Amino acid sequence: CQHICRNKIGSYVCECENGFILHENGHDCKEGTCSFQISSSHAELTSPNYPEEYSSKKDCAWHFIATPGHRIKLYFIEFEIEPQQDCSYDYIVIYDGPNANSSSLGRFCGSKVPHSIISSSNKALMTFVTDGTVNRRGFKAAYSTVCGGRLLANGTLEHLYSHFKYGDANHNEKEDCDWVIVAEEDRRIYIKF
Repeated sequence: CQHICRNKIGSYVCECENGFILHENGHDCKEGTCSFQISSSHAELTSPNYPEEYSSKKDCAWHFIATPGHRIKLYFIEFEIEPQQDCSYDYIVIYDGPNANSSSLGRFCGSKVPHSIISSSNKALMTFVTDGTVNRRGFKAAYSTVCGGRLLANGTLEHLYSHFKYGDANHNEKEDCDWVIVAEEDRRIYIKF
């Protein structure tokens, strides 16, 4: 096996490191997709090939979608990306919405672990871009959902849930959730339970 060999009784199975997928021949590894959609209540994220150095010329994206009425919380556990004054070589950008047209919550590089970041809605995007030269170890981060936040009432019916697994499980202990619901100046807000 090119990367990882898992022994089984009378045989073996080849596996690949993070950021790679198994080739059709069942032995070699090739670079996998670098676009992810995350809709669970929590997850661990790593840069491609972590804890080894990430590859050159990567353009990765993590699309986060939480339960309506909840926000995205990202916090980095380990962080080592090529340092540069304005983070224009290798960098992470976190957007406060579903795409790169949304406002930015920060652009990060270097080895200083960024502060925790919380989106203002239930959608966020994180991109990781690398150039063709210096590579570092990358990052390890954690994602979770946070209840509460600011919501905009519009002309369509929107749902709001008390906790991530509403209907499937009990809420977490000691949760304290506040929602601020706003509407345009000439509109009223209608809430139905």
